[in-house]
Amino acid sequence: MPLDVNGDLTGFDTKTLITVRDSDFPLQRGDSFSKISTFLHKTDLFPHPPQISDAAQDRLGNCFLLSALNSIVQIDPSLISGMMKDLRGGSVVVRLYDDKGMPLFYKFEKTYVTLSSGFLKRSGLQSHNAYWVYMIEKAFAWVRISKAKRNGETLDYRKALDGGEATESFRILLGDKSASVLRIYSSTVNDDIDSPYYTLKESLRTTLSQYESKNPVTRSNANFYLDRIFGTNNIKDCTNFLKYIANSRIHDDFVTYFKGSSFLRRDDVLRFVNDRFPNLDKSAALALTTYVQKNFSGKRGTGLYSCQDELLFTQIQAALQKKAFVTASTHSSMGREDPNSSTTRGLAEKHEYQVFGTCIDDTTQLRFVMLRNP
Repeated sequence: MPLDVNGDLTGFDTKTLITVRDSDFPLQRGDSFSKISTFLHKTDLFPHPPQISDAAQDRLGNCFLLSALNSIVQIDPSLISGMMKDLRGGSVVVRLYDDKGMPLFYKFEKTYVTLSSGFLKRSGLQSHNAYWVYMIEKAFAWVRISKAKRNGETLDYRKALDGGEATESFRILLGDKSASVLRIYSSTVNDDIDSPYYTLKESLRTTLSQYESKNPVTRSNANFYLDRIFGTNNIKDCTNFLKYIANSRIHDDFVTYFKGSSFLRRDDVLRFVNDRFPNLDKSAALALTTYVQKNFSGKRGTGLYSCQDELLFTQIQAALQKKAFVTASTHSSMGREDPNSSTTRGLAEKHEYQVFGTCIDDTTQLRFVMLRNP
């Protein structure tokens, strides 16, 4: 089926559209709307089928939206062209979805937000290479602005597109289709709640607090603590470890270290264990070391992967094979060596990327997740 330069959206009634005028959008000082077409609205929204190079982030912090769009474009570009219709009278219909997955058809003016870029010159806030991207941004911004209005708040256009989750983008753009979305955070990229560090931290906080109120002298208690720490069932290892950590100073150091560290690698944990627990017998030391090796990654490029890393990599591979939409976001520090830099080895902090592939180096067996910066 040939591409319709006006978009392929159908199933809407022009009499029941939700009309949103440019004057309804709060704008920052110096911003204004400019027409996409100034001569009989001839500029096409889709000069070619939607493609990855159409979206180019610039002045807005909406990587979460653009990475979602790129994921959709790569898998099924027709989903994008099926979201809108240029009525060729200076207005465009865009279909989005509400929180219940019901379609909403909005009618917007065929314009986009620009700012002054010189004498009598204006430029877009972004550097997109097709106008359909601007229209989706405009529609998405309106969803947030209208929601803020209902809550008695004011949100301007720029702030409405600043920060968010790709899952929100998929839900608003695709509705029920978003059920097929698989959002994965690699623990080597994102130190979020799913990473081994936070899982272990919560486990230790719970377990260590119980040391103060319980004496694990029974077999059942010992097995419980051992399972929390080592993932095995050796009473001797568990009791030796607990006896040693029961010392209040070591207990405090242990808790403080794991609570205070924002980003832990395998070497960090092993160094701490060796420093703080030099008197563990061999069996206990081996069990603890094995646990650390299974649950903490090495530095990027070392090939030292935790069990969670391996699982995530497999999940990403499976998701991409199933043509699911996959994105990844980075945390606020990225584990960078230079605290004054906002990037580390090419990755930006607090940024969302499209995940478009994986590969394994045949020689080093290093795993690579292929990211695209919007």
